[in-house]
Amino acid sequence: VCSVWAPRRDWKGYNAPNRYMAGWLASLHVMRVTDSRQYLLRPLHVLPQIDGPRSALIFDCQKCNAEEPKTQVWVSYREATGYDMDLPPLYKDKVSVHWLRLNN
Repeated sequence: VCSVWAPRRDWKGYNAPNRYMAGWLASLHVMRVTDSRQYLLRPLHVLPQIDGPRSALIFDCQKCNAEEPKTQVWVSYREATGYDMDLPPLYKDKVSVHWLRLNN
């Protein structure tokens, strides 16, 4: 679901780590999670207020992948509206979890 060169519109979206790395999702809109509790997310396409829910949550996961010890887990919610309206049912109105391997 990440490629802008995909043949169909419903595959031309970016998930949270890709949007962040492209500069389309500011650090202000991402919350680093350090404790285990319940969090509220806004849909990824809606920019949050400074004191409101964020568009994505990230946390470091040292034991998620033994081959890649520096891994971040990104959690976001994509709503079937606007540009994401044509997402396949598997991805519509659901929470997404992505791994981002850090190379440094």
